[in-house]
Amino acid sequence: MTAHNKTQKSTASRKRTIGVNAILFAVLVVVGLVLVNVISARVYSRGDLTEDNLYTLSASSKKLIKSLPRPLHVKVFVSEKLLPGYRETAQYIEDLLDEYKNASNGNFKWEVIHPELKDEYKKEAERYGIKAFVARAKAAHALEARTITFGIVLSYTAPGKSEQVEVLPQIFPGIERNIEYLLSERIKRLTVRRKKVLVLTGHGAFPIQQQDKIKQFLQALFTQYEVQMYPTAGKTSLPDNADILLVATPNRPYTKKEEKLINDFIMKGKSALFMIDGLTKRQRPMMMMQKNRMPPIFVGGHSGLEDLLKTWGVTINQDIVMDHKLQIFPVGRRVIFHPAIPAIRVPGMRGTVTPFLASTLSVKQTYLGKGKGKPFHILPLMVTSSKAWVQKPPFIFSIQSKPRPSEDTKLKAYLLGVAVEGSLPSLAASANTKDATGTAKLAVKHSKGTARIVVIADADMLWLTRQMMPNRVFIQNVMDWLAQDETLVKLRNKMAQDRSLTLPDSRAKILAIKLANMVGLPFLVILAGFVLLATRKMRRKKTEL
Repeated sequence: MTAHNKTQKSTASRKRTIGVNAILFAVLVVVGLVLVNVISARVYSRGDLTEDNLYTLSASSKKLIKSLPRPLHVKVFVSEKLLPGYRETAQYIEDLLDEYKNASNGNFKWEVIHPELKDEYKKEAERYGIKAFVARAKAAHALEARTITFGIVLSYTAPGKSEQVEVLPQIFPGIERNIEYLLSERIKRLTVRRKKVLVLTGHGAFPIQQQDKIKQFLQALFTQYEVQMYPTAGKTSLPDNADILLVATPNRPYTKKEEKLINDFIMKGKSALFMIDGLTKRQRPMMMMQKNRMPPIFVGGHSGLEDLLKTWGVTINQDIVMDHKLQIFPVGRRVIFHPAIPAIRVPGMRGTVTPFLASTLSVKQTYLGKGKGKPFHILPLMVTSSKAWVQKPPFIFSIQSKPRPSEDTKLKAYLLGVAVEGSLPSLAASANTKDATGTAKLAVKHSKGTARIVVIADADMLWLTRQMMPNRVFIQNVMDWLAQDETLVKLRNKMAQDRSLTLPDSRAKILAIKLANMVGLPFLVILAGFVLLATRKMRRKKTEL
């Protein structure tokens, strides 16, 4: 065999090998694609690289949906033809409902209904309160308007009860930020027994003539709970079916008997939220014409619960806390500085909570923080910035001047709210034991199981939940912690967060940051180019040698 023939034979063999490899590779790719499609059709999963996992179902929602004892039905009433923005929102919600369905044990069922296709669909949507509305969106460089229907209905029938319904009547773009919370909140409301919040009345904190409105407000705030207004006068005990007490700053102090009622309630291993100011407001005596123009004066206040709170290691101080980091409020054409709006740090939460005219708290250091051997522990819940100081009574309230501390005032952080948890001691002690010598000895009783209380030295922030979303989220999370049911706590914070930088107070530092961004980054890019050019020149010289 000649060399030429050997070469041809070798070339043909190489071509066959390459051809076989190409065919095998193509077959493997096709098989792989088929397997991927088969697996993806049977197994649903999504990747999520966002910090708060905005695009995947949270663990608390999965736990809630897995525990459904009976089927829950979800109907999405949405028009077929949607504007830009609404289409993406609809797709996001459908993907999320798929995640709910896959996380459940077959008890979560959902469907999409287009009301314009049949009159019965349209009538069904209207029966649930879902009506068409005019949607507007930018399309082709112009503002387009279209009448659409977009709403969600959740229905559930508990054993022995009639059908219960929750409705989201209108869905708009941007709801993706908190749609999981809105859905899980309604699922929980439909399927889980509501615990009862007992709001203590009869001491002027909640005026009788406004109690119906106040109850509506609190019920809208604590949607997962049943709110009941309860006067304490003449009562010998608090209802056993209540789970949590809400005690606000009284105008008239609680009596010793009422203090004992609250103590006995906590001793059953239950919870309470105390929102009590350290100061009380008094209108300055003056002529009627000037009464509404003059600022009120604040003096030391007494709630009648001082001994009870001190038993649990907490003291509400008679002062008002102030902070250099004040919020500025535009009122008409004026700008006012509220004298007592501290910048507050809440552990475990983003954002700030800003109570008005808040007092400070002192706690018994022995019980501060978790540790072995403690019957109960106190955890900081609300802390001012490190640039805060206090004003002692009497204090004249003014919103037109920015307060400043005296030169000898030491600025520091102050406690405004604490959480207390554990086996809490009772206010009353009984001499029912004896020591080795036979002498009667006081025995301190403790609560049954784990009791929880939260003490906040401010009551105004409860009413400001309408204007301030951080206040609303904070109070709702506190109530869930007291109820020992924190299913929705993480979901309330699971939304797109503001990632803006917190700039320093110094103008020089702010200017330095601006210059670093404007000049520094381009300089680094140019420097990297010179380094790369020098490296290439050195390589060429080595090659020539």
